[in-house]
Amino acid sequence: MGDEGYYLYILTEAANWDYSHTTALLYSIWQRPWGHSWLILESPRDRLECGHTGDLGKTTPRYHDGVFERIRNGDPNPIAYLWEMRSDGKFQIGNPNRPPTFVWRMPLPRGGIN
Repeated sequence: MGDEGYYLYILTEAANWDYSHTTALLYSIWQRPWGHSWLILESPRDRLECGHTGDLGKTTPRYHDGVFERIRNGDPNPIAYLWEMRSDGKFQIGNPNRPPTFVWRMPLPRGGIN
């Protein structure tokens, strides 16, 4: 599938959230309102590790605040807030100094994906 040495990594630090049922997930997010995902692009000679903080809270509520605001407003799907587009954040180059709880390594073709 991919050429040797070319990979995309998707890393996530999930803060030990409980995904067993909706109420448990929301409660665990309330207890630990953090988490992060980032990417690594790797070739035999180069490596780029980067991410984006899309939740500074300046133009829209931070991720966990938006979810709990929707709960208070009676939204039937408050977690959908996490999938809304954000422009309030910044691009980050380098390791975020967080331990990933999940890593997906995907081999890539040397010439790119068409």
